Amino acid sequence: MSHDTKDTALAFLLGVVAGGVTALLLAPDRGTETRRRIRESARDLYQRSGDRITDAKGSLEERAHDLAGSARSRVDHLTQVAKAQANAVREAVAEGKEAYRREVSRQDGE
Repeated sequence: MSHDTKDTALAFLLGVVAGGVTALLLAPDRGTETRRRIRESARDLYQRSGDRITDAKGSLEERAHDLAGSARSRVDHLTQVAKAQANAVREAVAEGKEAYRREVSRQDGE
């Protein structure tokens, strides 16, 4: 979720809470009834936000696990490629040395 989306969601949530509290405070109920409704609304909001946080945490943990696995796979692949290239360079150097020795031997034999 982008930063702007988070800000918008937070602003919306705060607006809903503020609107709900205002509606309860201005409702023509007795004070005890209004306070009970506020308590229930706050409890419900707390529980829903806790559930959403738990869901978000699970999603983030799953995404982090996936990213870590992907990174490990990429590192393993790059390691194999680097080893293959290093072996190719070693072989090329060895072949170059051998060609040099043959050439030196051929020139000494002339």
